[in-house]
Amino acid sequence: MSNDVGDRPTPSDESEELLFAQLEAYTQALQVGEHTTCERILNESPEIEPFIGCLGNLNDFSVVQSRSLADINLPEYAPTISSGSGSSSSFGSSMLKPNQTFGKFEIEEELGRGGMGVVFRARQTDLKRDVAIKVIRSHQLADDEDLRRFQIEAQAAARLKHPNIVTVHEIGEVEGQHYFAMDYVTGDTLSDRLKSGPLDIEEAVTLLIPISQAVHYLHEHQVMHRDLKPSNILLDENGKPLVTDFGLARIFGNDDDQQTQTGVIIGTPSYMSPEQAAGRVKLITNRSDIYSLGAILYEMLTGKPPFKKDHPLDTIVQVIEQEPLLPRRLRSGLPRDLEKVCLKCLEKDPDKRYATAEELAEDLQRFLQGEHVQAASPSLISRVNRWSRRFPAASSRWAGVLAAATIVQGRYWISGVESQPYHNEVMTILGVWAIVIGLFQFLAANRTVKTYLEYAWAATDALLLTFVLLKVPEDLGPLVIGYPMVVVASGMFFNVRVVVCSTILSCLGYLGLWRWHPTEPYLPHYGVIFMVTLGILGAVTAAQVRRVRVLNQYYESRQ
Repeated sequence: MSNDVGDRPTPSDESEELLFAQLEAYTQALQVGEHTTCERILNESPEIEPFIGCLGNLNDFSVVQSRSLADINLPEYAPTISSGSGSSSSFGSSMLKPNQTFGKFEIEEELGRGGMGVVFRARQTDLKRDVAIKVIRSHQLADDEDLRRFQIEAQAAARLKHPNIVTVHEIGEVEGQHYFAMDYVTGDTLSDRLKSGPLDIEEAVTLLIPISQAVHYLHEHQVMHRDLKPSNILLDENGKPLVTDFGLARIFGNDDDQQTQTGVIIGTPSYMSPEQAAGRVKLITNRSDIYSLGAILYEMLTGKPPFKKDHPLDTIVQVIEQEPLLPRRLRSGLPRDLEKVCLKCLEKDPDKRYATAEELAEDLQRFLQGEHVQAASPSLISRVNRWSRRFPAASSRWAGVLAAATIVQGRYWISGVESQPYHNEVMTILGVWAIVIGLFQFLAANRTVKTYLEYAWAATDALLLTFVLLKVPEDLGPLVIGYPMVVVASGMFFNVRVVVCSTILSCLGYLGLWRWHPTEPYLPHYGVIFMVTLGILGAVTAAQVRRVRVLNQYYESRQ
């Protein structure tokens, strides 16, 4: 006679590691409600099925499942928390299914999901109306912070009544599953609309005016959205825009909003303001939402957001450090006044943006009426600053070449005819270098050659610097500092191999000076010390770039 345990399959030594990996993948998918993934894993690995029952039994003892908002000492808010009788909960039941009864609602279909919640279309049986219901993902595993954030979203949305904001009707809880019900909007999101390309200019402006007015209403009611983006703008069947998804909203005066500590990045990279991207929470104000409105306008006009890289952290770095391409470069014929309005919203300095979303709406209205907008043209210094941030690799190198050319020209004026041969040769090399920089910057827009271009750019920098230094007739002295500058500049490509390549080529270039320049180094051990220092600098730069790449991978895994 055999017992139940004896009848269960046990993993062999050979398959134990694979079995554990399959179980871990299954539980992770279950925690985030990916039931399709769970079914696929079970179909591919039926041997793990006997062990799945253990997870369900453990869930029966879960104390987290029975928690309510009151259990975690959340602050009071206006809407009443109602309870309803619903179907029994099971492991992973936070993923509701079509035709399932959920309190007074009949679930019909899933509409979408975000980092914390899932939205379903449902039928409210007592009032016989269609609504959208948002629930927390994997509510058995939700911690206090998840519930707190969910309540902040519900509280923010429930206090708002505006024709361009999705209305929340009810907040409640069904057997430990927290939810809130809101208007069901038939239609697409602005993000879906933009998949077919940029909008007509008048249509884009006409859409953003009511969106800006809705955001101004938010701010007047002490709510800051902090995650405005096209996917959070719904377009109903008549094309009317409605702002939704207050999952990252902040209500001024609430002491419970403690998740936004200094250093925490809040928002979506392509649409967040520089202060959000830098995690400078104290600087995040209503003007941060205005930046996001500018990013939405930019995408409606050009078909792409101001900043968009393959990796989120690269996008964040661009948001903090660089300027977007001028919209008129991406869409010829775009009115200059509208470009001014867009770029005023996208100013790095919050104080230079519109003071309120209402001012933005008014300026857009002026544009529609053919009047001059209030957004002023940037000054020459501001234009140069923006240009240098827009093309940091090229601008930094051009600045270096210009500085070198200024020094050479100054020496020529002082020395006169005696230095003419040296002057002509060096100025020719510097001129070629400046042209090559422009060529590389032009080619950088081509993604197919971008990777090879970075290596070629780093190699060219080291090679041309060596040629310039070889033409200097006297002791080089501090001029060899150009090699460390070349190595550090290669770090701007955020590619460890490019940094290593630049370091090696710089060392080889210095060896060339050692071999062919009559005065370098003054003492042999000076050259050894310099190259060792150069290698250390390259290693440190590469380590910092690698650190950024690791952080980027981590950030991607958290999305």
